[in-house]
Amino acid sequence: MKYKALIVLIFIPFIFACKPENEMSNSPKLEEGSISLIAPNGSEKWQAGTNQLIKWQSKGIDSVKIDYSIDNGASWIFVALNKTNSGSFSWNPVPDTPTPNARVKISDAGKGSIFSISSNSFSITAHPAISITKPAGGEIWYSGTSQQIKWTSSGITGVAISYSSNMGLTWSIITSYTQSNGIYLWENIPACGSGLCKIKIADAADPENYAISEGKFSIIPPTGKSISITSPAGGEVLFPYANYEIKWNSSSVQMVNLYFSPDMGITYNPITGPILNEGKYIWQVPELNSNLCKILIRDADDSSIYYESGGTFTINSTKYLTVTYPVGGEKFTAGDSVTIYWRSAGCNFVSIQLSVSPEGMPRVWNDIVLSTPNAGSYKTAFNAEGNNCFIKVSSAQADGPSDENDIPFEIIKNNSLNKGIISRYK
Repeated sequence: MKYKALIVLIFIPFIFACKPENEMSNSPKLEEGSISLIAPNGSEKWQAGTNQLIKWQSKGIDSVKIDYSIDNGASWIFVALNKTNSGSFSWNPVPDTPTPNARVKISDAGKGSIFSISSNSFSITAHPAISITKPAGGEIWYSGTSQQIKWTSSGITGVAISYSSNMGLTWSIITSYTQSNGIYLWENIPACGSGLCKIKIADAADPENYAISEGKFSIIPPTGKSISITSPAGGEVLFPYANYEIKWNSSSVQMVNLYFSPDMGITYNPITGPILNEGKYIWQVPELNSNLCKILIRDADDSSIYYESGGTFTINSTKYLTVTYPVGGEKFTAGDSVTIYWRSAGCNFVSIQLSVSPEGMPRVWNDIVLSTPNAGSYKTAFNAEGNNCFIKVSSAQADGPSDENDIPFEIIKNNSLNKGIISRYK
């Protein structure tokens, strides 16, 4: 009998040790069609604007509905509906509804009578706020000088300050840390030459909590030398191979370099230069697709003096048509053979027309060919005369692109041509 008793005592601990893990845990035992909220369940402090994990256990429930309350459950605010029951939900961001009396409710999306509520209230604390008061927009700051940056904040100890010269597309650090006392002296402002400047102030402990100045301001060189682009100004739509006139104003600048950016100033490619500063330049538009295009003009003798075009413009090469010859200024003889050239995309057939209307009169278009396969060129003869002549090449489709030469050319009389005259002007 002693041996039998000993055997029982030896095996009793082993039996307890082999119990399934879920039976030994402190988790509630769930019945079919039940749910139990795990977090938040009281005393947590969740900051508005942060990402927090709501967790629960359930059994026999496919999808859930999530609500929260800021008044201890007297009323409920919707968070998520018909969420697949995965046992957790990323609440991002926690709403900016500060309260010490917050609770969360998880319900069976199919049966609202099955639910679980936080056992105790938790807190939602205010999102630390930053508001930039200077610059507010419209200011002109000169490179090499010092200016005060001002802001208001709450719940923030230190901040990082950055500036952008391209409306926030890229940022450069001014200081990685300064006390959040509402004022910072920005000394020796760098050469920028832009009217698209912004300031960003971020919580040094939480870079995702930041503010950007509302309006754009300018950073330009000190008085004396200056450049200011007037065209393009932003919003223009240009087409490949077209001749576009870039225009600018300047002071005390002799020679300039011109650059083009397809990505809002992240990279710049040379257009021309150094060239004599005449305030304008005819640029052949490149073939590409972008709505983030900018022009930059720099003093060839002083690289710190430059200016970026204001807003971005667009180059559209998806569907376009640009006449490349004649371009204007040519002199043709009526009846002689001439080949018209153009560049295009998205056009299978084109029509070609000629206008010889006098200067100052509406252009009257006469058909050269109604529809021909788009080969990029067409050989013809001008059976007309005039000193204000234009060629128009159009897609044969009604909604397709078209183009004509910007500067008139001349068609002179052919004394041996006695018939086929469309019209005659001297």
